[in-house]
Amino acid sequence: MEAKKDLLEYLETKYGKKFITPKQLSQEIPVSSKQQSLLRKKELFPIKHKNIGKNVFYSIYSVASFMLDEEVQEVEKPKSKPVVAEVGKHPSKKEANIEDLSHIFNMKGFVSKLEQQRDTIENLILFFNSKIAHDELQLDLSSNGSDKSRPKGKV
Repeated sequence: MEAKKDLLEYLETKYGKKFITPKQLSQEIPVSSKQQSLLRKKELFPIKHKNIGKNVFYSIYSVASFMLDEEVQEVEKPKSKPVVAEVGKHPSKKEANIEDLSHIFNMKGFVSKLEQQRDTIENLILFFNSKIAHDELQLDLSSNGSDKSRPKGKV
């Protein structure tokens, strides 16, 4: 539950609102806005959306639930007959029975983004620790050097 709260806070802070566009969603999950549109038309896209005129919006709550692999929206897939392809003949897109594995790619994309952010944060920590050490050393050298390096009297 804490992860969902953190994810919601992240999304709201990043986008400044409770709804995001397909383009913004494609920054969070590796599914382009065009692919989202195709999946929505086929009623296979697992994240709930709102149509307002020609515009589509996703609630950050639905996005967070999806990213954390909770139940978001039950999508009934039409039952299709198994495809029997003839030898030497390529099945058409309509004939192919392909299982939707986009949730796996979405989760991998999310994890990849988190790892990238973790690496960035670790690099920042290293930078600031070395900066602090550098500044302390400069301060130490300037305070010690001012007493010993100045000769007394005329030079």
